[in-house]
Amino acid sequence: MTDDFDDEFDLFSSKTERDRGLDLVADHSGEWIERYLIMVRQLPTGWTGITERFREMMGHDRPHDPHAWGAAANVAIKEGLLEPTGRYLSMSAIKSHARKSAEYRRT
Repeated sequence: MTDDFDDEFDLFSSKTERDRGLDLVADHSGEWIERYLIMVRQLPTGWTGITERFREMMGHDRPHDPHAWGAAANVAIKEGLLEPTGRYLSMSAIKSHARKSAEYRRT
């Protein structure tokens, strides 16, 4: 009998699976991610904020899957549009329960 517990915690595998999932969502969110990137490109250089602000700025233009918000942020980071500041701020949306979210800077 094998112990699945030993395979449950593996940082490399965890990051690989995260990236695979985000890539899959991004692949199915192409047109929406393009609109997201247009919005990010319009931000002034040096702007800082959490991704929840992007939800506010995009209004009712929502992705087909809520994971697309993270996928879109990753695309913006890979394209050099955003960079993490290292700070975490509380979200204000009621459904977010004030959880902490990474802050980003427009590059």
